[in-house]
Amino acid sequence: MKITVRILALCLAVLSFSACVKKDFDAPPDQSSIDPKLPCNKTIAQIKSLYNSASAVRIDSDYTIYGIVTADDKSGNFYKQIVIQDSTAGLAVLIDNNSLFNEYPVGRKVYIKLKGLYMSKYAATPQLGYLPDATGAISNIPGSLVGNFIVKANYPNTVVPETVTLTPLTNTATFSYYVNRLVTIDNAEFTASDMNKPYADPASIASGTSRNVEECSSTKTIQLRSSGYANFQPLLTPTGKGKITGIFTLYNSTPQLVIRDTNDVKFAGLRCNGSTGIIPIVSIDSIRKLGIGIKIGEYKIKGIVISSADSGNLSKGNLVIQDGNKGITVYLGSTTVVPYKPGDSVIVDITGDSLINYKGTTELKGATLSSVTKVGTGTIVPKVLTIAQLNANFANYEATLVQVLNASVTGGGTYSGSKTLTDASGTMTLYTATTASFASQNVPTTAKSFTGIASYFNTTTQLQIRYPSLDVQ
Repeated sequence: MKITVRILALCLAVLSFSACVKKDFDAPPDQSSIDPKLPCNKTIAQIKSLYNSASAVRIDSDYTIYGIVTADDKSGNFYKQIVIQDSTAGLAVLIDNNSLFNEYPVGRKVYIKLKGLYMSKYAATPQLGYLPDATGAISNIPGSLVGNFIVKANYPNTVVPETVTLTPLTNTATFSYYVNRLVTIDNAEFTASDMNKPYADPASIASGTSRNVEECSSTKTIQLRSSGYANFQPLLTPTGKGKITGIFTLYNSTPQLVIRDTNDVKFAGLRCNGSTGIIPIVSIDSIRKLGIGIKIGEYKIKGIVISSADSGNLSKGNLVIQDGNKGITVYLGSTTVVPYKPGDSVIVDITGDSLINYKGTTELKGATLSSVTKVGTGTIVPKVLTIAQLNANFANYEATLVQVLNASVTGGGTYSGSKTLTDASGTMTLYTATTASFASQNVPTTAKSFTGIASYFNTTTQLQIRYPSLDVQ
């Protein structure tokens, strides 16, 4: 049964409930250590009990609650909402803004002044929002009014899921306790028909998709619901067994689980029947789409090496691989001597790694040399572009092999440092590290074709060749 992203709610385990001294302030800076200690006169559970209605009910009393953010919109699996929890219950809060994770990341404590807001249920899931729309459903709190109701407090706070089996989650007599709580199910796996499948169909096909999760200790299953707009939508569900963490919700009477991102799924162990689980190999493009700051679940990527560590023209420990028309830099550690050469076909285990932005470059950080396995050889044909074409869509070509024809170099007699590369369409930087083995070689005095890796240095777009003998013709 389908459920839209907006109905999801999340929670956290044990938190202390405290009253506080009021501190009035005007649009405070985001100081992570500051807790304004507003006086709290209701718990989330009390509010849910007072306004336990499927239809929208306005809160007219001066109630204040607090909670810790247990879900945000960073992965796209939650849309225009955060979910908070205190020690008693959890609640979805609808906010008409995007990129809420910048203000309300998981672990942020918030206070909410409830007077003037509305409570309702969507398909049995409680949520807090603003005026009802024409259909009677509550709307999102307008972005311009958020500050009137929500006050940020300290960050980070630990989010601890409650470990539970599928028996109480699928029992109508007990599952109401777990609604909106962040839970972990151990000894679980995707059913045979739903493993090694995309988490969700593309949004053009469906707004959300259900995949079934089972556990070894029973024959029960639960639906894992994922949005077609989630940045992990095309990633494949793992084939092993382990722990899965997510938000327990109901779509009417159907139990469902919702993850924050794929790091909530740790299924690398043997399956319930003893068969070996396989960590899926996914495209570099699908990993890049996860976005900066996302911690990656259990995945591998495969690509052809386009970098050359022995030339010294890349930072030590960097490996650049390309898969089709997408590439990525894998950082293996500052002291790592990378043995791979252009044309090596490799598989990289990126389980638990993170996407970071290092001086403008998107990198995978967390892998080590032991994470990389050579599986053969291959060829990457450089994309032929003018400098104008490259600069116009540089983000699409970052960490890939490109070629600029009939270009000249000015700005100095040797390759060392930043030079200006010019063709008939424009200019860009040709960069060579001063420690590169060919840094002292003279640049050509006539127009040549230059092949290299497209890269950023902060906001500067640049081309880095591997060796002149290979890349300058």
